[in-house]
Amino acid sequence: MKNKISVSEMNYKEKLKYKTIIKVINNTIDKKKASIIIGCSERRVNQLIKIYKTEGKYGFIHKSKNNIPVNKLDSNFRKQIINLYNEKYYDFNFTHFKEKLRDIENINITYGTLYNILSEVAIKSPKKHRKSKKQNLHPSRERKKFFGELVQIDASVHPWFGSTKTYLHAAIDDATGHVLGAFFDIGETIKGYYEMTFQILINYGIPMAFYSDRRTIFEYYSKKMTDIQKDTFTQFEAACDKLGIEIITTSIAQAKGKIERLFGTFQSRLVAELRLNNINTIEKANKFVLEYLPVYNKQFALPINYNKSFMEEPPSIELINLYLSIFTHKIVNNGSTVKHKGTLYYPEINGQKINLLPKTKVIFLESFDHKYYILHEDKFYNAIELIINQHSVQSIKKEKRVYRPPASHPFKAASYQRYIQKHNSKKINKN
Repeated sequence: MKNKISVSEMNYKEKLKYKTIIKVINNTIDKKKASIIIGCSERRVNQLIKIYKTEGKYGFIHKSKNNIPVNKLDSNFRKQIINLYNEKYYDFNFTHFKEKLRDIENINITYGTLYNILSEVAIKSPKKHRKSKKQNLHPSRERKKFFGELVQIDASVHPWFGSTKTYLHAAIDDATGHVLGAFFDIGETIKGYYEMTFQILINYGIPMAFYSDRRTIFEYYSKKMTDIQKDTFTQFEAACDKLGIEIITTSIAQAKGKIERLFGTFQSRLVAELRLNNINTIEKANKFVLEYLPVYNKQFALPINYNKSFMEEPPSIELINLYLSIFTHKIVNNGSTVKHKGTLYYPEINGQKINLLPKTKVIFLESFDHKYYILHEDKFYNAIELIINQHSVQSIKKEKRVYRPPASHPFKAASYQRYIQKHNSKKINKN
């Protein structure tokens, strides 16, 4: 829609052209000087003279002035975008917000347009992309060529949902950038890494190696340890040893660049997704993250080439549950029982109780599926809880007898004599 243009709305450049052409027509200046003043060629000066003679002063005003651009956004549409961001997607970065507008709100908009709309009302993206000018002290390492050749693992503490900080354990493939597993826990725990490993084994297979930092979950060396003691495995190392997974550790965080960048992306995107879906407990978060990983991998990871894969076929679910177990060293008590967390257990196989000698050293295992076993001389026995007959152990309450010393006791001798004398004097008085 075109609006009526007023001559008074001419800008400085338009007025300069108009006044210069008038001077040329009045022979005040020549065309060469006019071209220098206007900043154009002499040919263009001739065109402006023709425009003046046909259209007059209006010919120097831009024809699209005061016209509404065809691609100009409606004010209601702009308000809708701003309200959606302020009320629903306020913690999303602009790229993530653009994706939600497309997938959930059915609004297709370019990033540049979205940026301009939000910037006009002083809304800044929570995540700014800045190029660092610092010297690259840790040169980039070439990614591995095969899927499963190296898997980077770590845990990140952050207020992922709500105000309480929790730990997200995650694993990412070095070759493809695929996030293979993720699990929330209240701390960086063996349980968190076992749950993450279980997801990898079930969904992808056995990787060739894990790349981690030097935490005591993965390795433990003391200054006083001998070379023989250094061969002792931690719980997680023992599980990986049985599965055939090598553990490579490093003290340099930048060496594990993929997992570090993954946590940065998750802190921007996953936190906003958890808040948008009203996730406020660890149980809900662990259920949600399993649904979120395929969506994330589809958008950010490279496709998996299974023809170039180092992933091996996983063992049976029964063996996985045994390999990912928590073990403690125990000593057999009298009665061939083992005490664990205040409860007595006895070894059993095929319904028959196994009698072990007292002070025998055994290993007590709590499997990944929360079943108990007793390991003795490379043999697995079911750990059965010993149920004690409550009637046989009920204690009979006995009344406490109060000891009262006799009157002839040495400590009572003087008082006893005074009592006798007083008693005898009362008898005499009565008589």
